[in-house]
Amino acid sequence: MVPLTAQTMNMSTAERVLTELRPYNEVLDLNVPPPTEQTTMLAKLSARQVAKQSKKNHEKIVKGRVKGMKKEEKKQSKDERKMDKRRRKEEKKAKKTARKHGKDQDRSDSSSDSSSESEGKGRTSEQKMHREKRGKKNKEEKNAEKLLWILIESL
Repeated sequence: MVPLTAQTMNMSTAERVLTELRPYNEVLDLNVPPPTEQTTMLAKLSARQVAKQSKKNHEKIVKGRVKGMKKEEKKQSKDERKMDKRRRKEEKKAKKTARKHGKDQDRSDSSSDSSSESEGKGRTSEQKMHREKRGKKNKEEKNAEKLLWILIESL
């Protein structure tokens, strides 16, 4: 190791050791020519193996992409079918409500004729509609009829 002097005072221990070994070191040249192609049989076999492996990896990637595309297309067609089904269902519902409103108008027309008669008796069309509704059950009543039993537990 180089002794401590005014020049080596600011150097670390590792740097002082390297200065001591400087005459034994050689400067590296980084301009190295590319390796020559190996001509041995083992080198040729390994080159083929590397080429086959890279081709296989490339085919796997392509296959995965194709599979993903098919899956995406299938999903899109399924979504389209669902949208068509919803659209048809809403159209059917709209037709049904249109028919129902048409019947209601017919009823209201006939009830307006009969309401003039019923006004003499003291009943209004609202009362008549309420009387007609009494025969129908709401959703809760229908669902309650479907229940077989109810279990009530205390907390």
